[in-house]
Amino acid sequence: MRRAAQGWSSAEKVSTQCWASVPAIAIDKNDDVRVVYNNAPLPTPNHGTRYRKRTASSWESEVVIEANDANYCKPYPSIAVDSNNYVHIVWQWKNPNKDEWAIKYVKVTDSWQPTEILEGPTSYPQRNPTILLDSDGNLHVVWQGKHSGSPDYYQIRYRKHTDSWSPVQNLTSASLDQENPNLIWAWWPTVDNLRTNRPKNGYAFVWND
Repeated sequence: MRRAAQGWSSAEKVSTQCWASVPAIAIDKNDDVRVVYNNAPLPTPNHGTRYRKRTASSWESEVVIEANDANYCKPYPSIAVDSNNYVHIVWQWKNPNKDEWAIKYVKVTDSWQPTEILEGPTSYPQRNPTILLDSDGNLHVVWQGKHSGSPDYYQIRYRKHTDSWSPVQNLTSASLDQENPNLIWAWWPTVDNLRTNRPKNGYAFVWND
């Protein structure tokens, strides 16, 4: 649904089947809508990842990021769009055949770029990634994950991309789970030509302690 000055529009169907879930949305500088979401057709326990774009006229065709049998968990994706209208997507992944986790990333320019692994595959769970772009076009990704220094508790983990990806940093070292990080990012609104939901540099997020 879209909220305009005259009120709410009618609901539109985005996914091609009823078991879609955990959507994430971004609006680019042309006011086109980008959506990424989970696809989970029954009876399989596995999940896939899908993407669609809506222009002013209609929804474009659904794009398969990962097939339905590629992921044993919901992807919980996150999406952001840069000043070139290039799309950046991150999601969580679990191997359907063994206890192995990863955080994945893909960029969409005029075409889909190869998927990159930001962390893993590892036997330590990695979950709930979120992504933003700062005003310089740098990417920031945070997520919750366990690691060799914290095998029992989720910590908040981080990577930055300028010309390349920085090493993984552990932002917390708590003795209880640190979960559900959420970075601030949106292209709109603008106030005095400033994008109020896009950090000038660096990043800002909230999480459950």
